[in-house]
Amino acid sequence: MANAATKNEISDPFNVNYFVKGNSVFVECYIKDYSFSNQNQKHQTTVYVYMDDKKVKAVNTAAFIVKDVPVGPHQIRLVIHNNGKKVDLIKQFKVHISSTI
Repeated sequence: MANAATKNEISDPFNVNYFVKGNSVFVECYIKDYSFSNQNQKHQTTVYVYMDDKKVKAVNTAAFIVKDVPVGPHQIRLVIHNNGKKVDLIKQFKVHISSTI
């Protein structure tokens, strides 16, 4: 599993683990002081997922899959929103899809 976290992981409030399987990218986010639970309305979190600068989905879960990614290299960007507003938490990483299976 690859990690998009910075070298300063301990103090970094936003860490990302990901891996590629076939033409899907499996992503897992760890965000300090933010919640994906509907029970915590104060810090309701949404992850906006961009691939090659195009928004592909918005998710309200810490783990998710980006499916049907075309063959080739891609830049993935995750932008965190809290209660509908963008916060200063962004991670980017590159993936290479070599198969559509």
